Amino acid sequence: MKNHTFLSPRDRGLQQVLSGGDFDWSEATQGTIQGSLFYGYILSHALGGLLVQRLGGKQLMAAGMLFSSAVTMATPLAAHLGAFTMVLCRAFIGLGLGVLIPGCYSLMAAWSPPQERALHLALMSAGMNLGTVVTLPASAWLCERPVDSAWALVFYLTGCLGFVWSVGWYWVLSDNPASHPRISPWEVAYIQQGCHVRSKTPPHPPWGQIVTSGPVWVAAFTSFCSSWTFYTMLTELPTYLSRILHSSMLQVLQLHSYGQHLSL
Repeated sequence: MKNHTFLSPRDRGLQQVLSGGDFDWSEATQGTIQGSLFYGYILSHALGGLLVQRLGGKQLMAAGMLFSSAVTMATPLAAHLGAFTMVLCRAFIGLGLGVLIPGCYSLMAAWSPPQERALHLALMSAGMNLGTVVTLPASAWLCERPVDSAWALVFYLTGCLGFVWSVGWYWVLSDNPASHPRISPWEVAYIQQGCHVRSKTPPHPPWGQIVTSGPVWVAAFTSFCSSWTFYTMLTELPTYLSRILHSSMLQVLQLHSYGQHLSL
């Protein structure tokens, strides 16, 4: 296995520095780079609900994916320019990805009848986990190819796939059933019967009732705990498996993806 970073262990019992990598980044720097994606993600996630009212879920998600895909393909260059550039690059990726969830929920409201919405939400969540299950071991396999800087192939390939997805998404989807060119009138009537048509001027949210609602706080707390655990495992577990259990890159990401995401 070729490790592509030098690790500076905080523990005195782990004095060995793994050599053979491309970058001399300490553990603290690696942690900052990994976490920087969420700087942009939080910002655009909060603004995504406002943007979707202006652009629509179709355009917003296509633009977000195109932007994050372009920055993903530029990640190898950013890494060679330095850790600070890498942090900015990761934050920009998060900026593009953060609008996807608000866009999904906007489209779900327009396309999914209430009696089918729970199933559609479950399929959406399962699809996100399935993508991670496939991508992590595939990325490890690419990293272990016998070519120089094989790790860069991960960013080039996933960036290209993001471009393909964006084009297909924009060509296939519409913001609502009535504007879709290839849907039958019967299906339009069926969907619109259960879905409310969005007005051009949405009503003002009842913020007072929202912030004083017990169920809202319970849902927010459980979501916070779940997300904290999920993303901590996502970012830290591979390092633990590699450094403490001395697993190969492929073994690390197979165990990480299959164990964590299939359990969800």
